[in-house]
Amino acid sequence: MYEYLKHWLSLQQREDGVTAIEYALLVALIAIALVGGATALGVSLSNFFSAISTFINGYTARV
Repeated sequence: MYEYLKHWLSLQQREDGVTAIEYALLVALIAIALVGGATALGVSLSNFFSAISTFINGYTARV
């Protein structure tokens, strides 16, 4: 029993696993932010080019 408690306490003092989990969470949050930003940029660019296409189509219809 004493060896088990000693082993458990040694695991409590180790921080390398905790650091790896923190880095994994940071990477996941950054990935989510990048996906959200890319999606917003894609929608914005799509709307921009659709407006240009509509303008060009309206202009050529008048000529």
